[in-house]
Amino acid sequence: MLCFAGSLPLFDLLCIYLTPGGEVPSHPGYVPTDYGVVCEEVEAICRESLLPNGAPIDQEVWFALSHYARLLRRNIVANSETIDLARKLYLEHRTAFDLVYTHRYTHQKQLRRTLIGLIEETPGLAFRGKAGNPPEEWILFYPEEWDVPALRRAKGDYGEGALILSFVFDNYVDSLGLKLEFGPGDDDVRHRLLEMAHEDPELFAVAPPIPDPKWVTTIWTMPLLTQEAYLEGADSDRER
Repeated sequence: MLCFAGSLPLFDLLCIYLTPGGEVPSHPGYVPTDYGVVCEEVEAICRESLLPNGAPIDQEVWFALSHYARLLRRNIVANSETIDLARKLYLEHRTAFDLVYTHRYTHQKQLRRTLIGLIEETPGLAFRGKAGNPPEEWILFYPEEWDVPALRRAKGDYGEGALILSFVFDNYVDSLGLKLEFGPGDDDVRHRLLEMAHEDPELFAVAPPIPDPKWVTTIWTMPLLTQEAYLEGADSDRER
């Protein structure tokens, strides 16, 4: 934020550093404040329907101010209050929060090892790999009988040589699901796969009407573990 004091010699300038949380500015010439103060002042003006000088507010101006206050309250002020609460909780329970953060991916990694082991131990299944940001929550595999030239990506496609069609475990922090998807590849093959899915709409309810040629398309899903299972059960129970 810039303040050109030299160009306004007849005015006393009060420079305000306005941020969601009222952060301290690096320049001593600015006064810190937060959007909560602005929101409260605007709401007070709207309640009284009067300007600070006592003049009545035009109806259109009142609507604009009221709308602005609601936007601040919904999108900025509430977030800053939540941040303040989170900061206080962290300072009061720092050891516990650090422990939670350190082990936030532990159960996902354990379950990932179990799932990969099951895939590799099951005759007729081939483990394709794991993907995603840490902790690599997507586990890909396919039946070996699908490994045919028609289902392989052609030269020039992303992931050349990989299968178009594969199963994927969605191993998230609070849920586990299984889905069937196909990625970039021969357009004729992709459209045929989609046509086959549309022939059984009850089974392939999530299949989109038109596949995006550049992106992965999910045509079937099955939930395996819900959030309740993660909240109520132990890691050993989920792996069984």
